[in-house]
Amino acid sequence: MQAIKNILQYLVNGSLFYIAISFPLSYKISNIGLGVLVVSWILKKLVGKEKVNLQWSNKSQRWVLLSYIALFLWQSFSLFYTADFESGIKSLESKLTLIILPIILYDLSLEVKKIIDLFKYYVYSM
Repeated sequence: MQAIKNILQYLVNGSLFYIAISFPLSYKISNIGLGVLVVSWILKKLVGKEKVNLQWSNKSQRWVLLSYIALFLWQSFSLFYTADFESGIKSLESKLTLIILPIILYDLSLEVKKIIDLFKYYVYSM
């Protein structure tokens, strides 16, 4: 069981670095990493029987997370009055990371060193 948890943790970390590297490229490329991240994160939660920990005790983190969710919902509601529904769906698909990535990142509680490494890979990929 521990080996499976380690593999899933490796997949989560690897997909985070893949997303950091591929984010400046097309969203279709980074969506592969996002899909792997979501699936491995969900499997990690199911296998480890863990709950989602969004750290609601920190007020500033709560406001940041809620602002991402509000922005995504605002863009979702804008589909009701768009003239080009197909391009609106494509735009919403590209903004899907606005709601998924913050929830997963807040749950993972990354160390400062790992966040700095992710940022370095992001900058190097540009």
